[in-house]
Amino acid sequence: MTDDALSIRRAAAAELPALWALTLRTDAHAAPPAPGACGPDLAHLYTSAELFVACRGAQILGFVGVARRDRTAFITDLFVDPAAQSSGIGKRLLRHALAPHHGTRRFTLSSADPRALALYVRQGLQPLTPQLHLRLGRLRGAQASPRLVALLGRGDDPALLDWDARCGGRSRPADLRYWLEAERGVLLWLRRGASVVGYALVRLQRPGQPGATVGPLGVLDAADAADAVQVALGVALERAAEARLMLDGAHPALQRLLEHGAHITGHDMLMSDGPLPFDGARYVASGDSLF
Repeated sequence: MTDDALSIRRAAAAELPALWALTLRTDAHAAPPAPGACGPDLAHLYTSAELFVACRGAQILGFVGVARRDRTAFITDLFVDPAAQSSGIGKRLLRHALAPHHGTRRFTLSSADPRALALYVRQGLQPLTPQLHLRLGRLRGAQASPRLVALLGRGDDPALLDWDARCGGRSRPADLRYWLEAERGVLLWLRRGASVVGYALVRLQRPGQPGATVGPLGVLDAADAADAVQVALGVALERAAEARLMLDGAHPALQRLLEHGAHITGHDMLMSDGPLPFDGARYVASGDSLF
């Protein structure tokens, strides 16, 4: 049955605080936001991606975000007001947002909510691998890898764009600029001897999250992946009391980090309608909003 009173349109800048408040209403443990507060990434997504709202009259009942980067479309957000859930609004939002992106690789992170998983599957996305949110205050008993070292780089180095596109599977200069400037990102070049084998960003000012955030991070060879993560975390923990990152369930660093003090704080399911543009064994995403 169609809700003819429901309309879907692009979000307005003035509505971003309302979208953040709606996001928090879907979390039973979240406190209400301060008046006018806007969550991390929403302002950036407003200028660099597409945000659509579902409205009935003046009331916003849900919203969806899609970040198009090259031949990929990442669903950044999909939230429906708890009072309006299970009424088909999420389905209509998702269809509306994805309609212009046929022929692209569409992917997202889904929560463990069975309704969310089913919604994405009905739109052609398949569950692939869990993404684990990790937090640690120090690497207990772990020594810096002798195989790799991290050298500080300049955020305006054009090689960063090339490395990120090579490891992350799409070009995204606006996202890199956002992480470097708004989140005080530090660029690391990961080297083995004289050879650069990967890169990493350590973001020191992630709104709403204490400590440093590691990611994106990428290496060319999966054999370097665990050492690369450990070295990047070492730099992060030199600059902050704790560090966070999100790892693919198949990433070679996962077991090592859990053995040396990391804690799993949550997980999401990575879903896609085809092969991913990156290798989860060689790549660490920026987090759940932009990947």
